Amino acid sequence: MNQPLLYTAIPIRVGFAALMLCANTVGLLSTQSIALAQAATPSLSIAQAPSGVAVIYVNPMSSNSQDAPGAGSSEAPFRTISYALKQAAPGTIVQVAPGTYSQQTGEVFPLMIPRGVVLLGSEADRGQSVVISGGGQNISPTFARQNMAIWIEKDAEIRGIAVSNPNVRGTGIWIEGGSPLIQNCTFMSSHREGIFVTGTGNPKIVSNVFFKNGGNGISLASKAKGEIRNNVFQDTGFGLAIGGFSAPIVDSNQIVQNVDGIYINDSASPVLRNNLIENNNRDGIVITIKAKPNLGSDADLGKNVIRNNKQHDLTNSTKETIYSIGNSLDAKKVLGQVAFTFVAGESGQPGSPIVPGQPTTSPTTPAVGQPTGAPGAPTGQSPVAPTLPPPPPGQSIPAPATPTGQSPLVPGVPPASAGQPVPTPPTAAGQPAIAPAPAGAATSPTMPATPTNQPSISQPLPSTPTNGQPGTAPAVTGQPSPQPATGTTRQPGDVVIPDT
Repeated sequence: MNQPLLYTAIPIRVGFAALMLCANTVGLLSTQSIALAQAATPSLSIAQAPSGVAVIYVNPMSSNSQDAPGAGSSEAPFRTISYALKQAAPGTIVQVAPGTYSQQTGEVFPLMIPRGVVLLGSEADRGQSVVISGGGQNISPTFARQNMAIWIEKDAEIRGIAVSNPNVRGTGIWIEGGSPLIQNCTFMSSHREGIFVTGTGNPKIVSNVFFKNGGNGISLASKAKGEIRNNVFQDTGFGLAIGGFSAPIVDSNQIVQNVDGIYINDSASPVLRNNLIENNNRDGIVITIKAKPNLGSDADLGKNVIRNNKQHDLTNSTKETIYSIGNSLDAKKVLGQVAFTFVAGESGQPGSPIVPGQPTTSPTTPAVGQPTGAPGAPTGQSPVAPTLPPPPPGQSIPAPATPTGQSPLVPGVPPASAGQPVPTPPTAAGQPAIAPAPAGAATSPTMPATPTNQPSISQPLPSTPTNGQPGTAPAVTGQPSPQPATGTTRQPGDVVIPDT
């Protein structure tokens, strides 16, 4: 049995700069994404290789680099990550030098991270200087053929890498099983999602930034579990789409300025704690079909702050009552059967129902800019999700548009007008909006059905917005559609499963 790697953690302060996504495309993290990331994780734990652990090096800029036996040292590194990973035994660290790694530099996609191997870039800047851009076809046991940049095996790690897959329906990292670790990375401008977790995947996804992905930040399906902590999801389709029978822990994340913050469907049962979910273009949390998220209990308060979302803070379109205990939100922006209770010691008695039309008072929202969940918090403040930095003078809600003077992250997409949703990435020139079916295969205007006996996951497809509304896609034949919320623009069938 392979022994887990041990690291020495060195906390350091970080700052963000421009992120080069590929040779001819420059993407800039918004100033608010930078501030959100810094507020969510004011210090990073940087893994240092312990003595005695094998380290192989990749640096295509070195004059001595080559993909050949005998290479891989710091003086004579490998030229490509693809080749280095094939040489890596369990317990090996593959140290990647700054640069952009793509098909043009010789990479073969998807990159396959073997079990027990660590792919290490630059954790100090969350991979802004070490970029993997591209994708290729691989077979998923639960979702058939998919386009992905990286396939990661059990107990492997990816640290300090920026990942972008601009291919049609491209995914950044695909996780099918085991407990890999994804930490201090950046996921930007993938055509579909940054990370897809399915099968029996049970990853730890910690302290990453998800920005400007066309579908979702993270998608979970099948029987996926795992921990999703201290991440930033901004302007990235649905921040998280949680379906199938998945049951992840979603804790201490900042989920802002997306289409919907968290979309939960099928029979999913995620546990949501200490998250900040605000300023999303439609709803903060959407619950559909038979989903039943855990939003808190008397013994374990939710401590989620859900506020200022444009349509509803919480929408429950299932037939069952959802219980929200110990969260901060406005009952006037709740739709569907949701039962609330106050926290003991605050307004009302423990277990008393909330008064319709009155805002909840639990837990107390920390002052703007005040770190939360850390020792030394002011007396009386609950350790809830990290708060946003103060907005510019005169601006109460940060706009999701690209900051003035910065280039849009997706070529050909202009900055959004004030108050309008940010459009999703356009389909590449000459490529169809939906990948063509294989020769001889049956075709239909909808996505192919989920493989037999496999649960579905709601997955938005990037499309051109109409009249300023987020793009939608037709529903899968036979797939239950979420019930439209009264007064919203959501239509039945605006989410579908990934193509198979």
